[in-house]
Amino acid sequence: MLNSLKNFVKSNIQKIRSIWFVITGQLWFTPLLICFITLAVLFSLTYLEYSHSFIDNIKEKVLETRLNNSKDIAVALMSSMLTVATLVVSITIVALSLASSQMGPRLIKAFIANEKTQIYFGLFFSASASAFYLVFLTHWEGFAREHFPLLTILFAMTYCFSMLFVLMFFVNHVARSCMTDTMIENVSQRLISDIKRLVTNQGYLTGLEGERVKEANDRPKRFKYDAGDIKARKTGYIQFIDFNPMLKTLRNYDAFLEFRYPIGEHVLQDQVLADIYVEKKKLTETEEFKDEIDALKKKIDIGDAPMRTQDLGYSIRHLSEIAMRALSPGINDPITATKVVNELIDALSLLFKKDYRLDFIIDEDNVPRIGGNARSLRDLVGMSLNQIREASYTRNDLNLYILKKLRQLSELTINDTQRDMVEEQIGYVEETIALQQTDSASKILKEEVKKARQFAKTFRQ
Repeated sequence: MLNSLKNFVKSNIQKIRSIWFVITGQLWFTPLLICFITLAVLFSLTYLEYSHSFIDNIKEKVLETRLNNSKDIAVALMSSMLTVATLVVSITIVALSLASSQMGPRLIKAFIANEKTQIYFGLFFSASASAFYLVFLTHWEGFAREHFPLLTILFAMTYCFSMLFVLMFFVNHVARSCMTDTMIENVSQRLISDIKRLVTNQGYLTGLEGERVKEANDRPKRFKYDAGDIKARKTGYIQFIDFNPMLKTLRNYDAFLEFRYPIGEHVLQDQVLADIYVEKKKLTETEEFKDEIDALKKKIDIGDAPMRTQDLGYSIRHLSEIAMRALSPGINDPITATKVVNELIDALSLLFKKDYRLDFIIDEDNVPRIGGNARSLRDLVGMSLNQIREASYTRNDLNLYILKKLRQLSELTINDTQRDMVEEQIGYVEETIALQQTDSASKILKEEVKKARQFAKTFRQ
């Protein structure tokens, strides 16, 4: 039984992780879990008082109280906790409205998915649930008079009273969450964790032994026969691809699946997502093969919004959006943009050091089976810097800072491909300088571009 459960989890780990990201990204999951835990503790205390007579002896000798007083306390406690819960919701709505106007509405999801936010909500709403339970218990006179729930009342009162102090911590948390630097750090930490999860733990992104591949669209030459394609079931974003069952099907028919669009791209209904190639054309003529290939459509999840489960560009886009809003005339906050550039360069440096490159997803026999499913390193570099650079073409200070960070990044390059990408970005900055209206505004930038080019070339072998 245990082994079968382990095998099931191992074979479906990608799907389980995707579902877990969806659930934990909702504001209701953690608070609901905390409410259930709190009510379980209260039920346990009530059962303890009902089933153990020595508790009654302690209550008679140590503490005395009246049922009517307990009813009044429970009602007052419930009213107070409902007021606190309403206050918490109001504070959160105000904070979200301010953050969305300054940093973009898509950043609301990052605030909601924050673990601390969910825990605070869970504590407040579980306190309200405790007060409701207390009112129910004290007004159940037949039970309350025979087995007075003193321990339950004391626990609920203490728990609800502690929420006053938790409220102060929550206000401090919301105030910090509204700060741009805090939001940038949260998104960048999520990006770093995604890089470590997707690049470090999945070997197919770090190459094949004995076979170095330039890009994922360079499929093995032996798969030369076109055996059909897979079309999108609906319009939306490619959110998740369940690779394990795909690999089994492709291995059975000795086939190769080449995606036209990476995870995170927007596709249209009935648009071709991937092409299937085989080594022997006879295998493609059976009805069984067509049914198996048609079933692969269900292994590609398409939704209304991108997800970070398998897409490194998800958090990069969020960081870029913060920087572009900061550079807009209405906000004009270049310091925030430099903070975003720092975090993006930090993420790119990690990708450089991990030697991120697009090879194929291989089966258990180390045979390439899937390609084109992820974004290339050049795409990720472009997503990180292109829009920010274009939005800041009139800001010499930010262009100078981007050149400075590109020089730092060039020191961490480990191959010529990465060096080409850095020099390409330096060239783009040079093109941006051409958009300057005066020579005096671009003179310093031109000199810095020359220095950056020379510095980057020193690392070539």
